[in-house]
Amino acid sequence: MPTVTSLATLFAERPCWARGVPAEADASASPAIEGEVYDVVIVGAGITGLTAAFHATRRGLRVAVLEAGEPGAGASGRNSGFVIPTLSRVGPEDVARAWGAARAARFNAQLSNAANALFEFIHLERIDCDAQQNGWLQPDQFEAGAAVWQNRLRSLRESGAKARLVGPDEFKALTGSARYPAALCLMEGGQIDPLAFTRGLAAAFVRLGGTLVNGCRLLVPARPQTHQLVRLETPYGTVFARRAIVATNANGHDGAKNLTAATLPFALLLAAYDLPPDGADHVLCGNQPFSDVGRDMWFFRRLQGNRLVTGIFPTSTWLTREGINAELTQRIERVFDVTPARLTDLWAGRVGVTPRGLPQLLQLAPNVFGWTGCNGRGIALSFVMGQWLAELAADAPVESVPMPLQPLKPAGAPRVGVWVARRLIAAERRRRTQRDRCAGHPARGEATTPAD
Repeated sequence: MPTVTSLATLFAERPCWARGVPAEADASASPAIEGEVYDVVIVGAGITGLTAAFHATRRGLRVAVLEAGEPGAGASGRNSGFVIPTLSRVGPEDVARAWGAARAARFNAQLSNAANALFEFIHLERIDCDAQQNGWLQPDQFEAGAAVWQNRLRSLRESGAKARLVGPDEFKALTGSARYPAALCLMEGGQIDPLAFTRGLAAAFVRLGGTLVNGCRLLVPARPQTHQLVRLETPYGTVFARRAIVATNANGHDGAKNLTAATLPFALLLAAYDLPPDGADHVLCGNQPFSDVGRDMWFFRRLQGNRLVTGIFPTSTWLTREGINAELTQRIERVFDVTPARLTDLWAGRVGVTPRGLPQLLQLAPNVFGWTGCNGRGIALSFVMGQWLAELAADAPVESVPMPLQPLKPAGAPRVGVWVARRLIAAERRRRTQRDRCAGHPARGEATTPAD
């Protein structure tokens, strides 16, 4: 009988990343932070929060990071590890319409360089996180000569990204897949072990003299007090700061849950598979991860040790592990003509989705900043966002940051938005299954139990 599980259970499962590697950063075990005054207090030890902490500390500021779990426990350590220096659902023209041409040009230029900056940081700080800047591929079912490819290529290049078109022969040589006739290649993209990177980032921050406190939730929203100080209440006591940054994105709880309300917190299931010892050498032999185009996105990356990571958007809160495994095994077979040996890891993460597809830089209260809206492109965007937040914490004028600062506005009817998105994904999944059946690839199973 199939074993029914819940998304909540999969959110608690450990990901495959940094397996067997202990956390490097020395967090305070019994922190004496009651009454302490910092230049900057950051809530959340993910990529954004720790990047902001690192850069603020390097500017000479006294910085503390408060983490409810441990570094990378949220989305930063529970994603696919793709480094993609573009936005997901919008192009440069959309950013220009929303923010103005001058600001959009600055934003796109800095985001397009975010992958280079991240890989350079990894090199300089000697972070061991399986970093590979071999590019990232985005295939689709259009033939290489279709006009849609030139339009996409032009949009990417206008945003500052280095991109080129990959034809069917080259795509098959790089990935071992004949499923797609063409793909775009973001040449400066790549992949990392996101949990190992986040832990290395935490260690780099601590080496600079910063204070990292694990197991330390923000109990109530940060609020300014007298003397222009922000008050932050925690289980270890109350601390004060000249500036505060809430960097929990869609994973905030207690005092940070208002930030979560600004997004549609969408779930993503991820899985790691052992590939068969023979006959799988062709699978992603170029070490270039890829994500195809569509709501029901198919994505894959090769790991060391003859392993593969993939995943799926769930269309229900209640699932069966057997159904998930059947769906993902079927996808691997269809894409690479290989049957995986076994499922080794299965976990879930959250994607902070904003209604317009744009990230948001938020003024949560006087001298309290936050951001949300990675929209599935969290690593590169989070890294550069942390640098911008560090500038604001160091009293840089708001105009120096290439994003508008806006008040927190809760997403309207988030449950309805998630329900609609799930239905659209489920409909596209059925269409793909029907096309594959017509092409002679019958479905092997269903990925989820009926929606609750």
